[in-house]
Amino acid sequence: MLKLKEDFSLAQAKYGLSLSWSGLDSNALSECLGLPGIEAAGIQVDSLSADALSKLRSERHGFVLHAGRLLDQSVSENILYAPQKMREAFAEKISALLMLAKTNGFACASLDIGLEQSLADSKLRQTALELFRRMIPALLKSGVKLALPCRVPSLSRESYPGELALFIKDCMVPGLKVSLELHPHELQQGFDPAPLIKGLEFDIASVILMYNADNGTLVKAHIEPWVTMLLRYGFKGPYLACPKSGAKSRLPAECISLAKLLSGIRKNG
Repeated sequence: MLKLKEDFSLAQAKYGLSLSWSGLDSNALSECLGLPGIEAAGIQVDSLSADALSKLRSERHGFVLHAGRLLDQSVSENILYAPQKMREAFAEKISALLMLAKTNGFACASLDIGLEQSLADSKLRQTALELFRRMIPALLKSGVKLALPCRVPSLSRESYPGELALFIKDCMVPGLKVSLELHPHELQQGFDPAPLIKGLEFDIASVILMYNADNGTLVKAHIEPWVTMLLRYGFKGPYLACPKSGAKSRLPAECISLAKLLSGIRKNG
């Protein structure tokens, strides 16, 4: 029987910012990601120049880069309904983007093809299996993980995380993982995180904590239950705070507050 780790501290995990949806320019991005205490970043694969990314990694030992969606969701979410030739071209495009991600130093990238709506249909499920298997050569060559987003809590059905876990197992595609997209303000105080992701515990590549910075902020209580649970399964992050705002001009100040919060968690455990 698998023995879970029991000795853990919040300081063992790696924390950072996810600014893939921020709309910030390259200068603002660099400033936010250069804040003290930021150890990881989620950005678009082409958001910063190769020189800027190299500088960021050289200044922060162990800095982890994760790419946001390789393609816009409006482009990718209906690919399973497309003709085979279009699906083949799609797989080639994703393969090329995985190689770009490798060149730019990314460890992981995300892709949303609408699985939450598709896995209940056996034909679409098989189409998805075949699609991801076409990406195996690029995944092996690049070494970049490909993360499928899983919203928590699910908007469709509680069984979806388990369905996604079984899909990943059936795919037998190396490097195919999950990015948990948490919406902490939708979860009740004192919630138990375990049932919300049952089956996915060993398939996680990143945890993104998403919230509307116009209506609230992120606090330690939103992060701690997830880190405490997932450390038991050996997952140390990255945990990426992802603020969204109708006024992107307020995001740099929000990132400063987040950096202080994450530094405090890292320091004090």
